[in-house]
Amino acid sequence: MQFKTIFFDIDETLYPVGSEFVNVFSKRMDQFIDERFAAGELGTAKPDRNQLFKKHGATAKGLALEYGIDTFDFMHYVNDFPINEYLYPDPTVREMILRIPMNRYLLTNADRFHANRVLRALNLSDCFDGMIDSIDLFPEIKPSPFAFEFALRITKQADPKECIFVDDKDYNISAAHEIGFFAVQVGPKRLSEKADAQIGRLIDLPKLGLYQERETANRD
Repeated sequence: MQFKTIFFDIDETLYPVGSEFVNVFSKRMDQFIDERFAAGELGTAKPDRNQLFKKHGATAKGLALEYGIDTFDFMHYVNDFPINEYLYPDPTVREMILRIPMNRYLLTNADRFHANRVLRALNLSDCFDGMIDSIDLFPEIKPSPFAFEFALRITKQADPKECIFVDDKDYNISAAHEIGFFAVQVGPKRLSEKADAQIGRLIDLPKLGLYQERETANRD
C-alpha cells in the first residue's frame, strides 16, 4: 500500500507524552473552572473537568455545550502563560516531518489559537499542508467518525486506507482504525488493541517503514 496522506494529532504527539506543558495547561483549565464557579456562572455544582473530557472528548466542548461557556474565552484564559518555557524546537523532528513524501495535515481537538501557539513554539508551523481543528469539527470531534470523515473530505482524500493517522490517545487510534486509516499510536506502550503500529516517540515514525523518506527535507 502506498500512502498518500498523513494526519497528525498535536498535543503529546508532536512533543513527548507526559510533557510538563500538559500539566501546566491542565492546571489553567482547573483554575478557569474554579473562578467561573466561584462567580456563580456554572450552577450549584462545580463541573468535573475529567468527566467533561470523557463525555465530550474535550473540556472546552463540554463547557460550551453544558454551561454555555464561550470557547474563545476559555482557550484565551488557559493559554495565557509563557509556552516557550515548556516547549522547545527539536530540529530532528522538524526534519523528519519535512522528509515525509506525502500530504501532511494536522487533525486536532484543540482550537487554532492553541494549536498555532504550540506549532510556533516547536518551530513546526510551516511543516504541514493544513489543519483541521475543533472549530472546523464542532460540535463533533475525535473520536467521532464524523471527525475522520470530515478530514477525508476536506483534504480530498477518498480512501482512508491510503492515509496514516498518528495520535497518542487510544480511543482516537481505535476510531481511526475502524474508519480504515493506518493508525499509529505514539507513547510508551500500545494502549489501543486496534493500533496498527506503536512508536515510543514521533521521531521513530520512519522506522515503521511505511514510506520512503525524501533524501532532503522539503516543505512541498
